[in-house]
Amino acid sequence: FEVTDKIEIRIQKHEALNEALETFKEHIGIQTLAELVQLVDKLDPKTSREVDLDDGVKTLMQVTKITG
Repeated sequence: FEVTDKIEIRIQKHEALNEALETFKEHIGIQTLAELVQLVDKLDPKTSREVDLDDGVKTLMQVTKITG
């Protein structure tokens, strides 16, 4: 990705993260220049990456470049 690329971020829901992500998704979007930050029920492990956060909390995240 380039700094000027437009991206979308999707994060698989996790009970330890959902409230904070909903509260701060606009801020996350501004800081990452993402056009979309979205919590989703399920992501495909083949097209996303597992992220390991504090206290052993793991979820999947997908960053997609917007084309066109």
